[in-house]
Amino acid sequence: MTAATVVRHYFTAQTFLTRLPAPKWVGYEPDWVPPSLAWFPVVGVVIGVLSGLALWAAAAVTTAPVAAVVAVLVSALLTGALHEDALADTADGIGGGRDAAHALEIMRDSRVGSYGVLSLIIACLLRVALLSALNPTAAFVALVLAHSLSRASVFPLMTALPYLRDSGAGAPFVGDQSRQNTLVFAAWLLVIIGLFSGLLAALVSAALSALAYGFFSRRLGGITGDGFGAVIVVVECAVLAVQVVLA
Repeated sequence: MTAATVVRHYFTAQTFLTRLPAPKWVGYEPDWVPPSLAWFPVVGVVIGVLSGLALWAAAAVTTAPVAAVVAVLVSALLTGALHEDALADTADGIGGGRDAAHALEIMRDSRVGSYGVLSLIIACLLRVALLSALNPTAAFVALVLAHSLSRASVFPLMTALPYLRDSGAGAPFVGDQSRQNTLVFAAWLLVIIGLFSGLLAALVSAALSALAYGFFSRRLGGITGDGFGAVIVVVECAVLAVQVVLA
């Protein structure tokens, strides 16, 4: 694998997970999508660093709650609120669906229902409250871990659960990963955990990923792109909570 190929895999992941632009020379090929999954934790680090810097800057001139709001807002702008939208759709489907087929039908509807609105309110308030409880340096580290580990948490779900749509944003990522891609993913994850002392947060993230596997298997018989996004938001909140407990 050449250096140019590695860079293209990274930017493929970044383009999917964020609104950050990729250099024009990178281009796009469908074959780059599956291996780009190994770079999800690294893209999470980028999101965490940028939102953490925004929190740091805001904390220097305003209160901790306002700085926390700024960080949550910046992360939503960076990602286009991709995962928040998925959380709302999943909450509506799971909360209002009579069975798996009905839940999937509701999740496909672009309108947001009461379960979706409530899930968004809770997720935003929880993240603001948790970040407000940390000093700016601890909050910066917490944001990096939360965004990185939450993106990493969908790796096993994308490789193990059946995808329940014929198409969709998550469809190209689903399926078996090569041994090389799995090793790249594991290596980056270990580096991030080591650099930011995130062992406990990683264990909690892994546990939630396993719970999500069981839940979606039983409730829907598989997963959708909305399910992936919902897991990312839930894990993000859980990692922030772990960092507050450890502070």
